[in-house]
Amino acid sequence: MTNPVSTSFSLTPTAGNLIVGKFNPINPDYYLSGLIDELWIYNQALSSLEVQQLYQNWLVGGACDATILTITGSATTGGTITPTTAHVISGGNQTFVITANTGYQVADVLVDGSSVGAVTGYTFTNVITGHTISANFADITKPVLTLNDSSSITLEFGATYVDAGASALDN
Repeated sequence: MTNPVSTSFSLTPTAGNLIVGKFNPINPDYYLSGLIDELWIYNQALSSLEVQQLYQNWLVGGACDATILTITGSATTGGTITPTTAHVISGGNQTFVITANTGYQVADVLVDGSSVGAVTGYTFTNVITGHTISANFADITKPVLTLNDSSSITLEFGATYVDAGASALDN
């Protein structure tokens, strides 16, 4: 069955709410007066960017046959990864930001289990499957050494001192 009436319009995510099936006399520009031939239901709320990506996919390909994929991020002690979870429409992009806390540095970032180095950001492009990203951090705080003996040691600049009975801990 085809619709004998053809109507075109555009949606802008910041324009306001589009009310389906109810007339809005205060703002009639956002009233959908027509038929819906396709309806997509997702198991999560879509962001305005995801809705816009679906709409753009429809404009380019004639259908919004897109899948929403999940990218899960995690971080070890010493820093954060933002966002921790992202939902991306197939073919979309997603950037993660990796931030080390004071006294730490990024040691390595793993994408799907493979190292991409000690980077502070990573962008997934043209996402067609789910992914994982994990940020690992290293403690770079200088150790504090404490002598537990009452004796003192004097060293000349550049001299080396070895004491087989001494030990130190890096907390």
